[in-house]
Amino acid sequence: TIIFAGLALVYLTAVTMEKAGPARTPPTAPAPDNHAGRRAWPWWMVTGAAFGLSLLLKSHFILLLASVILAMIIRYRRAPAQIFRHGGTMAIGLVVSLAPLICRNISLGVSPLTTSSNSGITFITSNNPDCDGTSFFANPQMTAILMDRTRGEFLPSVFATLGTHK
Repeated sequence: TIIFAGLALVYLTAVTMEKAGPARTPPTAPAPDNHAGRRAWPWWMVTGAAFGLSLLLKSHFILLLASVILAMIIRYRRAPAQIFRHGGTMAIGLVVSLAPLICRNISLGVSPLTTSSNSGITFITSNNPDCDGTSFFANPQMTAILMDRTRGEFLPSVFATLGTHK
């Protein structure tokens, strides 16, 4: 599922950028006859929504989203209005697809974009000095101590775990 989602995002982004056409800087470059850039907004919206849904699947897709935003900035660097128009439309799609998560998390009193509650323990068990890759809980005592000290919160868990390395 994750591989399919990643490939689908790459394909959708390529199609969207093709539909949007090349960067145009008025008034030196006239708009093409087919007005491709004007009809591309639904594609940017769908691309944003697809990225939002993929982020619900796996948070690692944030790296792909960042690379798409960087590619958009590079491609349209001479036409900042297109960056804001396409990027803004993509952001709307992203927010719409993440809205149910945000509403749920706010109602529960947790961080609006949190998708996992086990990130702290996962980092501790995977990165403590006794982890050799053969079992999930390499050192249950160390895991319990660090979980108690950090309450399982991700960033404190990262610093506490890294502090155990000599």
